Amino acid sequence: MLAETVPNEEALALAPTVGWLMLMCAAFAAVIFVSYREGWRRLWLRMDDPRAMGAFRVAFGLCTVCNVNGLWELFEYLFTDEGLFVTDVAREVMAREQFEGFGNGLGDDPVGFFGWAGFWQWLRGPKYSLLFFDSTPTFFWIHLWAFELAMALFIVGLWTRYTKWIAWFLFHSITLRNTVYWEGTENIYRCFFFYACISRCGHAYSLDNWLRCRRLRKQGRLSEPGGPGNGAGVAPSEEHPGGLEAIYRLVPMWPRMLVILQCVALYCYTGVVKNGRVWWGGDAFYYAFNLDHFYRIPPQWLSSVLGTTLFRLNTHVVHAWESLFPLVVIGLVARWVLHEDLPRPSRRARAVANLAWVSLGLASLAVVVVSYPVHFVQ
Repeated sequence: MLAETVPNEEALALAPTVGWLMLMCAAFAAVIFVSYREGWRRLWLRMDDPRAMGAFRVAFGLCTVCNVNGLWELFEYLFTDEGLFVTDVAREVMAREQFEGFGNGLGDDPVGFFGWAGFWQWLRGPKYSLLFFDSTPTFFWIHLWAFELAMALFIVGLWTRYTKWIAWFLFHSITLRNTVYWEGTENIYRCFFFYACISRCGHAYSLDNWLRCRRLRKQGRLSEPGGPGNGAGVAPSEEHPGGLEAIYRLVPMWPRMLVILQCVALYCYTGVVKNGRVWWGGDAFYYAFNLDHFYRIPPQWLSSVLGTTLFRLNTHVVHAWESLFPLVVIGLVARWVLHEDLPRPSRRARAVANLAWVSLGLASLAVVVVSYPVHFVQ
């Protein structure tokens, strides 16, 4: 009775039933993947032009720097021990379980980890921030400038193999120290930053690739535009025994596929849940543009001119764009299938896949039918 949130007892009672239905959905989906395994293998494990992820690295890096630096007026308030939380309180509020084996020097507690067990407790995560150990203004500003330098190297693509991971860690080290200002944006940055790190995003539009091409050109081992291979590389031959290197080396496609599918999930979900009167009336863009906790540049003059005209159109365009965005990816995959010479599955595989599709649809419908009555709100 004293709980802040009252659990939905009826929904909890249905958890085992819904769990088994979800397991059935997963099993049918697995059958579909196995039936078309060659197509999925080629879609995910193919090689890709590196320029897409190279452009993503530059644009995403600039947005990440702007996202952090946009808080410049609140830096000391949010991230130092002279602001909202002193260091030991920040540890207690933001990462209590992670620092259960760490002493703060008060009373009989020593300063530091309580042996290897305490260190292992911290290492298990998930909030790794250097500012949980020292958040004096001096240390924070050193930390911030290290982040800015790492991000600059990441954006221009210098020593990208290492600087991307350093920038990724320093970004988390700042943002995880205090999460009271967070909105969905921060989790989006965390997720896409990881996708950039696991990709070979430094193979294009980077100083790394420029220095590589410069070195290969001096050695006579680079395929130039208008020359042999037209910049795409040449296999070893009598004329070029060692072959010629391409300007843009192919990279694995699967990190970019993760970026695409993440965009699909985000757009589709955010579009589907925008179903209130403000969205159907066309006023949502105006409110999103003018509420104090959303904008960072005063938009009032622009809103006074466009608030009842173009903003209404923008609202409906955004709603349709997000809700229907999965169709874009379906089109991308369909176009790839039409251009890829995929082996046709056997008749038995197609029959099994068709049956699995129907079963997946029925199992998904069963999840809705079973769970909807205990979640419906008038």
